[in-house]
Amino acid sequence: ELKALNDDVLAYQNRIIEKHPELLFTKLLKMGIDPVAPAAPDSLDEQGKARYQYYWFREHYWDNVDFSSPAMIRDQTIHRLIERYITQTLPQIPDTLCVESKKLIDKVAANPDLFKYFVHFITYTSETSKIMCMDRLFVFMVDNYYETGKVTWMDEAKLKQIKESAAEKRNCLCGNTALDIILPDQTGQKWVSMKETGGKYTLLVIW
Repeated sequence: ELKALNDDVLAYQNRIIEKHPELLFTKLLKMGIDPVAPAAPDSLDEQGKARYQYYWFREHYWDNVDFSSPAMIRDQTIHRLIERYITQTLPQIPDTLCVESKKLIDKVAANPDLFKYFVHFITYTSETSKIMCMDRLFVFMVDNYYETGKVTWMDEAKLKQIKESAAEKRNCLCGNTALDIILPDQTGQKWVSMKETGGKYTLLVIW
């Protein structure tokens, strides 16, 4: 009975959306409805079908949001959408997040309020993330939006602080070649370069 009632509500909402697409209420209503992925081709196995529907949903995630309207930022749904997109829908892999974040921000470039909100949210989320290697996304955001003068709403002191934070992280990003460390060996007499130890692996014990 609950499912039938929910289906009736969704059908009613869709009728409003189709009949009055120009209304602000309609745009806000539509923004809260997730796009529904079509059935996957029968030729795919179960894993392939799940992958097909995931990538379709990811590609069409923002279809129901009117990026041209400055009013969208006034509804809390936009925060729920960006939060779920960045932290749950996209895989938590920095390289993927960098590419997809830029695609998303490019879409809202003409909407100053959404541009500001998305840039700030992604930057703050990556800077405070507890997930390993997310510093790469933070540095990417700083390089592409803060260093290039696109962030115009931040005062000079805060802007300087965030640029310095990215500079500190830049040389120790996951995937980068580590800087050389030259320290005395066990005898304390011979100085040894980490990169010239000759072993297949180098273990650093830091305390």
